[in-house]
Amino acid sequence: MNFKKLTAVLLTGVMLVSLNGCKLWNKDKKEADTTPKTETADTEKPEKSAKTVSGFDELIEKYSEDPGSKSKPGGYYFTAGEMVPEFENCTRELGMGEFGLCESTYGYHIIQRLPLEDSDDPDLYNTEFDAVKAKIRAALTQQSVKEKLPELLKENGLEVMENESGGDPIFKVGDEIVTKPEYDAYIALYTQSGYDEERAKEFAKTDILNNTSMIAVVNKQGGFSDEEKKKIADAKASVIEQQGGEEAYKEFLEQLGVDDSFIEKSISAQFAQAKLFNGDYSDDAVKEYFDKNYLRAKHILLMTQDSDTGEKYDDAKKAEIKKQAEYLLQQAKELK
Repeated sequence: MNFKKLTAVLLTGVMLVSLNGCKLWNKDKKEADTTPKTETADTEKPEKSAKTVSGFDELIEKYSEDPGSKSKPGGYYFTAGEMVPEFENCTRELGMGEFGLCESTYGYHIIQRLPLEDSDDPDLYNTEFDAVKAKIRAALTQQSVKEKLPELLKENGLEVMENESGGDPIFKVGDEIVTKPEYDAYIALYTQSGYDEERAKEFAKTDILNNTSMIAVVNKQGGFSDEEKKKIADAKASVIEQQGGEEAYKEFLEQLGVDDSFIEKSISAQFAQAKLFNGDYSDDAVKEYFDKNYLRAKHILLMTQDSDTGEKYDDAKKAEIKKQAEYLLQQAKELK
C-alpha cells in the first residue's frame, strides 16, 4: 500500500463534528418544516406607493415567507458560512442601509444591510453578542488550529499521508488512520446539515484530517490522561443516551456505515483540541472578532418552491415572483 505525503492539506479548521450535546443525524427522520403556509406571489401585489407603509419592517411583516425574519425583528446576525452563499455575498456587497436583491435555492431575497449596533434598540447588540460568544471562542480556537497544527505535526515527526491507490485506509497520520467509511460519514453529516456536495467533501476532508492529526499529536506526546479517558467515555455514554439508547445508537452507526470507533475518534478529537489549543480568549478579543466578522441584515423572502414539498415552481411562476421581488426592492429603496 503506497502513501504519498499531502503537501497542501486543508488545515483550515472549519468546525469539529459535534457529537456531544446534540441530536445526531437520523436519515429516516423527516426534518420538521418550520416554514408557514403562505399565499403565493400572484395572489397579492404590493401597493403602488411606498407611502402606504411605514418602513421596511412593515414590508417584511406583510410579504416575507421566512418565519425567522418575523421572529427576529432586529434582523439576522451572521458570519461567513452561516447563510446560503447568495445571501451572504449580497449582504457583503451592500453599503450600510442599502438594499439589494439576490436569488438562492429558497427564492428571492430583498436584503437590507444594517450596522451591528441599532440606535433604536441599544440592547440588541449585547444580546446578539452574548448569544455567540461561545461560538466565537470556538472560531478563535480553530484559527489557532490552522496556524499551529502544521508546526505541531512537524515538531512531533508526523506527516499527513494519502493512499495513492484510493483504497483503505485513505489517510493516515502516524499510527492513526482514516477509513473511507469514516470519510464518507463526515460528508454525510455535512450534507445533512445543508451543505452542497462539493463543500461537504471539502469540509469533511478538512475536519477529519484535523481531528486525526490532533489525536496523533496527543498520542505522540504520551496520550490522554486517565481523567481525560474517563471524560471521553462519559461523553460517549451521553451520545448513546441522546440517540435513544444502545439500539438506536447501533442503528445510527449502521446508517452512517461506520463502527463504534468513529464516535470514539470524533469525541477524542474534541478533547485533543482542548488539550492542544486551550486558548483563554478575553471578552475584548471575542468582541473584536464579532465586530470584524459578523454581518447584520433584514430581508424579505419570496419563495420559489413549495414550502411543504420543496418542489420547485415552474418558470412562469418564478418569473411572476421575480417581478414582485423587483417591485418590492424598488419600494424598499424609496422608503425614507
